[in-house]
Amino acid sequence: MKVVFDLAGQLADSWENPAASEEPLVVDVLESTLQLTVDVLCKVAFSFDLGSVAAAKGKFFSSSSSSDNPPVYQAFKLVL
Repeated sequence: MKVVFDLAGQLADSWENPAASEEPLVVDVLESTLQLTVDVLCKVAFSFDLGSVAAAKGKFFSSSSSSDNPPVYQAFKLVL
């Protein structure tokens, strides 16, 4: 469970700084939760830190390019 809490905390932290600005925060929740899910699966099942949540810090907005994500994430996105 520590893995889930740590990664969810990273995701929540990534939303705090943009939320502090005066512009409205627009988050692609599907993209964010998919990155979180893939990170948790890789860490728990394979002991591999994919790091897509940490790498995407500040890039959770609708305008973010999914090509910035690791190939494993792209594969999971195709499956889902």
